[in-house]
Amino acid sequence: MIGVGRVFILLVSCLACAPAIAQRSPDLGNARNVRDFGAVCNGTADDTQALRLAAAWVPETGGRLQFPASVTCRTHGTIYLKSHTFVQGNGATLLALQPWISGRPEGAYAILENVNYNTSQPTDTDISVDGLTLDYGDFGPAPKPPAGGGHAISFDMASNLTITNSVFRLRGAEDAIAGVGVHNMRVEGNAAYEFRNCAYDFWSGSSDVRVIGNYAETSQSAQMVNFNPERTAGDSKGMHAENFVLVGNTLTSTANSAVPIQIEPLGPGTTVANVVVSGNILQNVSLVLRRAIRGASIVGNTITGLHGGFEAIVSYPLDGDMPDGIAIAGNTIVDPTTSKGFGVIRVEARNFAVTGNVVLGSGYSAPGIYTGTSQGVVAGNWISSGQVAARSTVTDSDGLRLANGKGLALLDTASASAQIVLQSDDNLVLYGTTARDAPRAVFSIYQRSDATPLRIVVPVSAEAGLRVTPSAPTSRTARCSPGAIKADANAIYVCTAPNTWKSARLSPN
Repeated sequence: MIGVGRVFILLVSCLACAPAIAQRSPDLGNARNVRDFGAVCNGTADDTQALRLAAAWVPETGGRLQFPASVTCRTHGTIYLKSHTFVQGNGATLLALQPWISGRPEGAYAILENVNYNTSQPTDTDISVDGLTLDYGDFGPAPKPPAGGGHAISFDMASNLTITNSVFRLRGAEDAIAGVGVHNMRVEGNAAYEFRNCAYDFWSGSSDVRVIGNYAETSQSAQMVNFNPERTAGDSKGMHAENFVLVGNTLTSTANSAVPIQIEPLGPGTTVANVVVSGNILQNVSLVLRRAIRGASIVGNTITGLHGGFEAIVSYPLDGDMPDGIAIAGNTIVDPTTSKGFGVIRVEARNFAVTGNVVLGSGYSAPGIYTGTSQGVVAGNWISSGQVAARSTVTDSDGLRLANGKGLALLDTASASAQIVLQSDDNLVLYGTTARDAPRAVFSIYQRSDATPLRIVVPVSAEAGLRVTPSAPTSRTARCSPGAIKADANAIYVCTAPNTWKSARLSPN
C-alpha cells in the first residue's frame, strides 16, 4: 500500500554545462586611459573620435583600455574593438546620442562592436568588456536607431568573448547584447533595462554561450533571451548551434502578457543541441523550446506571475521537426494563467522526462502537465489548483485524465508515483477511455472549502501509460471518514461518505 506521505521524485542532475574554453589574456601591463587620446568625458563634450582612437591603439599583443571612474563619455558613433582588447569601464557611462554617425555602409548600429564584424567565419578573438554602463540617451523608441539595429554591444563572427558587470539602459532600443555566430562567449553579472527586442540575443550558429547571473527588466520586449540559429536565403543545409547555458538569472517582464525565452532553431535543417536552463527566476517570462532541439535540461527554475494564458514551459514539434531528449525537473511554477487547452508544462517530444515539478495556483484552467500523444516519463510532480468547475482536459487517449488544471497526461514509467493536491472547493474528476469509447467519468472527489488540502498519490506501474477503468464498489467494510485515501498496485480507494469506499481500477495498456 502506498501511504499519503510517500512521494517518489526523480531528481535530475545537471552536468551538461558547456565547457569554458581558455582565453588568451591581454597584456594587462599595456594599459591606456581614454583621456590619453583626448576623451574629455564630462557628459557634454563629443568624445566619439577620441574613443575610436583609443580603441584603435590596442596592439596585436593586446592591451587594457581604461575609462576614468564614474564619468560620462558621449559618442555619436560605434566604437570598434580589436582582438585582445580588455575594456575596463570602472563604472563609467558610454552615452549614445543623435545624430548617429554610422561606420558601416548598411547603417547598422551598435555602441560597441568588433572590427571584423562582416566576416563569414569568426575572426576577432579575446575581447572583454567589464564594468561599463551603456546608455541610449535620447534615442529611445522614436526615432529608432539606423537600420533598426540598436544593439548596445554587438559581437559578430568572433570568439572568446566576455561581457561582465555592465549595465544596459536601452530606453526602447532593441538588444542589450547581441552575439552573431559567436563562439565561447560569457555574459555574467550584467543588468539590462527597457529593451524592445531582447536582453541577451544569440543567433547565426553560435556555440558555447554561457549567460550566468544576469538581470533583465522591460515592459515592451518581444523576447527576453534568444538562442536561435536560422536558415537564411540560399542556405541549403541550415545552421547548427550548441552548448547554451542559462543559469542563475533573474528575468522580469512588466508587460500585460508574458514574453518568452526562445531556444529553438529557425527553418528546416537547422538544429540546436545541448541546452541547460537552471536556477533562473522568471517573472512573467515563459520558456519555449521547439523544433529540432537535441538534448535540453530545464532544472530548478522558478516561474511566477505568468500573464496572458500562455504555457510556462513548452516544447513541441514545429515545421516538421521534433524536440528529442528533453528533461524538465524540479521547477516551481506559481500562479500561471494557462488557459489555451494545452498545459502549464507542455511537452511533446521524443525521449522526455517531466519529474519533481510543482505547479501552484488558482487562475489556470489547462492541465498542469500535457504530453499529447508523446510517450515519456511523468513522475513525482505536484499539481495544485483552486479551480471549482470540473473541466475535462485534452490529453492522450490512453492517459490519465484529470480536471481543473491537474492533468498529468500520458504516464510512461516502470515504477513511480504521481501526486495531486486538492485544495478548498476543488473538484477532481478521473476519466477512463478505451480505443473505441469517448472519455467518461469514473469517479469524482470534491474537497470542501473548510477542509484541509487533500493529497492523493497515484501508483504507476506501466510500460505504455495507464487506462483508468470503472470497477465495482469495493467490498471493504473498514470504517472510514470522507476524504480518506488508500491505494495499492491496482486501484485507488476513496472514502466518499462515512464508512463508504469507492474505487477506480488502474490497468496497464
